[in-house]
Amino acid sequence: MTDITTTLERVSAIRGVRGAMLVSTSDGLVVADSLMDGVDGRAVAALAASLVGRIFRTTRAAGMPAPEMCRPAMTCWWSR
Repeated sequence: MTDITTTLERVSAIRGVRGAMLVSTSDGLVVADSLMDGVDGRAVAALAASLVGRIFRTTRAAGMPAPEMCRPAMTCWWSR
């Protein structure tokens, strides 16, 4: 088991976390993942890559340096 796989599995084991992924920002391909059954990793990877790409383009357009790390997190609540 690689260090990346071990880290993703540890993050995925946290209560409330449905999975963790390492995604290529240039093409949205999944490099490594640890996801619960039923989670569509390809869709999440494509969305994450798109959001991170937009953040990089926005900071560049604003004349700011590119972020060293970007950690998008999504949380959703539904009311009944």
